[in-house]
Amino acid sequence: MFKKLMVILLLITCFFLLFQWDVKQGYKKYTKAHPYRETTAYTGKLTMFPEGSKLYTSLLTDMKQAESYIYLQFFIFRDDPISMKFIELLK
Repeated sequence: MFKKLMVILLLITCFFLLFQWDVKQGYKKYTKAHPYRETTAYTGKLTMFPEGSKLYTSLLTDMKQAESYIYLQFFIFRDDPISMKFIELLK
């Protein structure tokens, strides 16, 4: 009984060490194929909008001044005057 227990513990330990070795080898292989890159630093300005009306005015102005594209992620379009202004500018 004691021998069986020792064999089982030895097998579990060997499997654990094998898995650990495999993960380390995979990590090394992955980092060679996918080198670390720093993200590029972007410059810009930050504006705080305590009132929604100032935010929408600024957004509409920026959309009118856009030259190549408009990247808008967060706006929910509804059937209201502000949404209609946005839709008109996007056409």
